[in-house]
Amino acid sequence: MRFQLGALVLALSAAASCGGDDDCPAGSARSGDDCIPIVSDAGGDGGQDMAMSDDLGVDEGTPDAGPCGMPCTAPTLLCNATSGECVQCTAADTTACSGATPVCDTTAGECVACNVSSDCASLTAPQCNAATHVCEACTADAACMGRATTTACDVTGGGDCVACTAGNETPCGANSCNPATNSCTTTARGTIGNCSTCVADSECVADHRCVSTDFAAASTGLRCLPLRAGPGCARPFAERRDGVVSASGATVDVCDLATTSCAAFLHFRTAQAACTGFGVPASASDGECGAPAVADGLCRLSGVGNRCTYGCASDDDCIEPFTCLTGMPPRYCSL
Repeated sequence: MRFQLGALVLALSAAASCGGDDDCPAGSARSGDDCIPIVSDAGGDGGQDMAMSDDLGVDEGTPDAGPCGMPCTAPTLLCNATSGECVQCTAADTTACSGATPVCDTTAGECVACNVSSDCASLTAPQCNAATHVCEACTADAACMGRATTTACDVTGGGDCVACTAGNETPCGANSCNPATNSCTTTARGTIGNCSTCVADSECVADHRCVSTDFAAASTGLRCLPLRAGPGCARPFAERRDGVVSASGATVDVCDLATTSCAAFLHFRTAQAACTGFGVPASASDGECGAPAVADGLCRLSGVGNRCTYGCASDDDCIEPFTCLTGMPPRYCSL
C-alpha cells in the first residue's frame, strides 16, 4: 500500500508523542516529538512517496564543508576550525605568507609584515607596530636589540637602527660615539682637554663640551670648550657664547677665546726655527703658528727663543701668568 504525501502530513499531525525510536511502532521512526511511517518510493511517482532513509546525493542550499560551512577560496584558502572562518594562514600553515607579508597574524588569520620587531629586517624601519603589524621607524633601543652591530635606535635622526648614538654609547665600550655618523670611534671618553679637536661631547674632559669654533669668519672645527659656570668667563677663555648647540645635540653656554683660534692657542710658546723680529707689519713666520691659512697666530723673538704666540686685547686673553704686551703693535701675549 502506498502512502500519499497528503496522508503523510495528516499522519504527522495526528501521531502520538514518542520519547525515542524504540517507543515508536514498527515501520515508523521518531521525528521531533512524533513517530512517522517509514515508506519507500515504490511507485516512482516523482518523489511524493520518498522514504526518509533515501538520500538525494546532493544537498540543497549550502553544501556541507566542515566547520567553515563552505569550501574556502582565494585569498582565504584555509579553514580555521576554531573560529569557523576562512583565513589566509594559521599557526600550523603559513605557506601563503611571503614577500612583503612573510609572517602570519594568527589571531586574525592574515599574512602581515611583522608580529614583533625581530620580523623587520630593514634598518630604516626596524620596529613592528603591534596594532597595524607594519614595520616602522624605531622609537626606542628595544626595537634594535638582538641585531648584530646595530643595537641602538637613532630616535632624533629618523628612527634607524645604528651602531651607537650620543645617548647610547654602550656598544662602544670605553670609547665615544661619533653622533655625525652614529659609529664608534677610537677615542676614549673624557680624555680631550681645552681647545683640542673632538667629534662628541663625551670625549671632552669634565665640564667641557664639543662645539663648533671659528676665527675671522673661517671655521676652525669642533673643539672642546669649557662650560660657563658663572656670569662671566675666566681667562684666557674670556668670550661668552650662550645657547650653542654641541656636537652631541645639547644646547649649552660655553666660554671661548676672544682674539684667536684654538689652533693658535695650542701653539702658544711652541718653538720655531726663526722669527724675523717683532713684525711690523708681520713676521714672515707668522703663518707657522696657528691654523693653516688663518691669520690667528704670531711668531716672535723672546728671551726664550723663537716662539709662537697670538694677539690679545687685554691680559684676560692670555694664560696666567702671561700678560698682553702693550708695546709695539700688534699686541700679543708675552712669552
